[in-house]
Amino acid sequence: MSDDKSGILLRAYLRLVLLLYPPEFRRRHGDELQRLLGQDIRTAGLRQRWYLLWAGLADAVKGGLGLRFAGGPAGGARARRLKPSRRPIAHSHRPPLWGRASMFDQLQQDFAYAFRNLVRRPGWTLAAGATLALGIGATTVVFSLVNDVLLRPLPYPDSERLVQLRAYDPERQRLREVISYPLCQSIGEAQQALQDFGCYAVNTNTVELQSGARRLLTGVLTWQVLRAVGAEPLMGRLFNASDDQPDAPRAVLLSFGFWQEHFGGQREVLGQTMQIEGTPYTIVGVMPRGFVFPDYGPGLWVSMAGRPRTANINWLRTLGRLGPDWTHAQAWAHFDALRLEVPSRRAEGSVEVTVRPATLKETLVGEVRPQLWIFLAAVVAVLLIACINVANLLLSRMAGRTREMALRCALGAGRRRLLAQMLSETTLLGLLGGAAGLAAALLIGSVVHSMASDFVPRGHLLGLDGSAYFFAAVLSLTVGLLVGILPALRASRPDLNAGLRESARGSAGSLRHNRLRAGLVVAQIALAMVLLANAGLLLRSLQRLASTDLGYRSADLLTVRPSPPFARYRNPESMRSFYADLRQRLEGLPHLEAASATACVPMGGVHMQENAWPQGQDLEEPGESVDAQIVDPDFFRVLGVSSLRGRLLTAGDRPGAPPVVVVNETLARRFFGQDPALGSRLTVGRGQSQRELEIVGVVPDLQLYGLTSPIRPMIFEALAQRPEQSYPDMLVRAAPGRAADLSREIKNLVHSLDPGIPLVGQPALQDQLSGHMAEDRFRSLLLAAFGVTALLLAVIGVYGVMAYGVTRRTQEIGVRMALGARRGQILAWVIRRGLLLTAVGLALGLAGTLATSHLLESYLHQLSPHDQLTYASALTLLFIAALMATYLPARRASR
Repeated sequence: MSDDKSGILLRAYLRLVLLLYPPEFRRRHGDELQRLLGQDIRTAGLRQRWYLLWAGLADAVKGGLGLRFAGGPAGGARARRLKPSRRPIAHSHRPPLWGRASMFDQLQQDFAYAFRNLVRRPGWTLAAGATLALGIGATTVVFSLVNDVLLRPLPYPDSERLVQLRAYDPERQRLREVISYPLCQSIGEAQQALQDFGCYAVNTNTVELQSGARRLLTGVLTWQVLRAVGAEPLMGRLFNASDDQPDAPRAVLLSFGFWQEHFGGQREVLGQTMQIEGTPYTIVGVMPRGFVFPDYGPGLWVSMAGRPRTANINWLRTLGRLGPDWTHAQAWAHFDALRLEVPSRRAEGSVEVTVRPATLKETLVGEVRPQLWIFLAAVVAVLLIACINVANLLLSRMAGRTREMALRCALGAGRRRLLAQMLSETTLLGLLGGAAGLAAALLIGSVVHSMASDFVPRGHLLGLDGSAYFFAAVLSLTVGLLVGILPALRASRPDLNAGLRESARGSAGSLRHNRLRAGLVVAQIALAMVLLANAGLLLRSLQRLASTDLGYRSADLLTVRPSPPFARYRNPESMRSFYADLRQRLEGLPHLEAASATACVPMGGVHMQENAWPQGQDLEEPGESVDAQIVDPDFFRVLGVSSLRGRLLTAGDRPGAPPVVVVNETLARRFFGQDPALGSRLTVGRGQSQRELEIVGVVPDLQLYGLTSPIRPMIFEALAQRPEQSYPDMLVRAAPGRAADLSREIKNLVHSLDPGIPLVGQPALQDQLSGHMAEDRFRSLLLAAFGVTALLLAVIGVYGVMAYGVTRRTQEIGVRMALGARRGQILAWVIRRGLLLTAVGLALGLAGTLATSHLLESYLHQLSPHDQLTYASALTLLFIAALMATYLPARRASR
């Protein structure tokens, strides 16, 4: 830094220092102070210079503000009478704010005394500080989750005015999360409250890059959507109305990260073309750094040109911005009155469709909102248990300082003075615990956030930031005051006669103090019971989810999902030729046991539904909805599934042969009851796709869509008898333990067939199942961690109270034993008291669990929220832990 700049900064610093002093002091001594302080700073070395800057500012805060405020409103007059060399501040005749020292001197004395007290008892300080650190750190981590996902506004101007409209389907009596393009246009024309109303979707597309073809998330949107969110391009332009025309040139917008990674940040990128699904798209703009829509994920956005616009394909979501003259209440009333006539999908004629509004943020975070609030409530309960623990420790310690407090009162200390002194100690303890808790939050927060980012919306925002640090600081101060206020109030009103006569040890303490400590222990046990039981419900649900019977062997199964660009494989013959070649080469791989083509791979394929009528039912009646799977004869062999009755599909089920179908147990039971399904016929589909199929086999129910998906009626048709199904995936079984090797071989094989075809992925089915359980696993483990923490803190609390009681009653116990009491009687006497507190706490906790467990009902898999085994396990665990915590002090007392 140049000398001129250094001089300017130094003069600004000296002016700031002088501003802290009263005007009269500045007039009389300002020049001399500036000269001396400036000379010291200029001649000092770099390290000493920083020290002098901070020291000068600290002296100004203490001395200058003391001159201003120590004398109240007449501080200026007092400053005029002051002469630093002759009348020190501490000897002023003006009454200070707190006692005989200035406010700042007194605070300094209180915190210095508090620090000495904490250092004098390192074991007690470490136990209390670690307890607070645990609660504050965990609360900070969960608060950062809630803040990032729920509280932080979306990164768009006036984001609360962004509204989505969803159609209510009266035929199926449910909301449509996605709608067709014609319905989106009809809603836009009918509604009046939203401006810049459009539609969008997020798809996975094949993008050809210099590094090879890749499957990337791509946003598809109409031109109004980006204007609704207030987007402005960094370079180029946004989409316009002409880009939405069906035959318009296809346009693409790049995200800032995609532009930097794949185009090196070149400004000449505008006007270039890139291949998406084998079709050229012209780059018309680059979005600024940090722009995301609708959530983190899409790296590029394409126009609607060439996208499906038929009424039978639902794939779009809507978005618009509330007009300036509309409030949310007015708009919601307008949407409630909106009615649309759309063609019926199940019968001739039309049906009346209504729309349901929701803000964009609500649709993004609505599903995770309840569980995040549950996490926050659970961690607050842990924090309360930690605070109760520390408050109990403080009560025990304050009871041992009764003589000290009585002596201070006898010497003239007022209650306010005693309160300030004791609260300064707990505030310092809270700050120390908060610092340690923030360090713990930094360590465990990254793990928690990485686990949550896989399924939590706005996952790219997760992490500790300035708001989390500020929250931790405020929480530390608040906790320090809260845990100390009750012990301080108790200790600040000592009984002088009893306190001055109190012996150093052997007293049982006052009855009020004992009842208060016992009440805090009961509260700890009750909160721990609520957390432990609810965590047990989630863990048992996770265990049942992990042991779900899939109906087939999942080990060593791989899915192969090549994605040939439609533009290059538009001809069905070329598509069939590609898959035939792939199938032939797959069978030559050394680590492959079996392979099958299917339109639905487990846990990740297409979910097709059709209407079906059993033999003899009138086709004019509504048919039963069934899941339709199109597979080749090896499908069941790859899964390791055998038929329950009849046969499976074979190579003889080819074009020209009688059309056949294999059904699952649920369909056979629902359609035919106790009658045999074999040989019966099903009519499937309507119109040109209607076909009559003979049931030749029944297989077990297969869990193909998800671990928690309900089992539905399902049919399996032969791929050879459905020639229109020309885009199957592949399901392969690797040799035992060689799934990773086979995955690499498949990737190389597909690349050798066509380098421009990426694989959507060939993950092992076990990995997919683990991914399906990620959210349940995170939820269960997090609440289990809270429950175990609460258990440990509650046990420590019981042990602390019982050990303290034994210590205070040592003399009494000795007298009892001298008068003939046996060791067993003393042991039973102490344990009885501990178990009484435990029983009361468990009873209250059981009532709390019954009142709160219904909040978890939607997250439980085949488990009641009032599961008796879980409740009994939690009660037993807490009872045994409390018994052990009571037994150790009791054993010591009996000796």
